[in-house]
Amino acid sequence: MQGLDDSAASAAMDSSAPALGLQAIADGVVALAYLAILGMLAYVVWRRRDLRLNGLVLSCGVFLAATSILHIVNVWQVWAPPSWFSTALC
Repeated sequence: MQGLDDSAASAAMDSSAPALGLQAIADGVVALAYLAILGMLAYVVWRRRDLRLNGLVLSCGVFLAATSILHIVNVWQVWAPPSWFSTALC
C-alpha cells in the first residue's frame, strides 16, 4: 500500500503553472456560481415580500457570500500567497 506522500499525492499537489492556472480558473468559476445563486436569492426575496423563513434565507445568503469570498481569496492566493490571510479566513 502506498502512503499519502507517494506519487499519487505528489501528482495531485503538483505546483506547476498549468495546474495552478486550472485551480484558479476552477475557483473563479465556483465563486461566480455562488455569487449568481446569491443574486437570484436576493432577487426572489426582493420580489416576493410574503416569503416566510426569513432567517433561513438570510443564513443561506451569508453562507453563499462567505464561500464565494473564500474562493476569490483562493484565486488571489495563487499569485500572491498570503498564507496568514487565507488561514485566518478558513
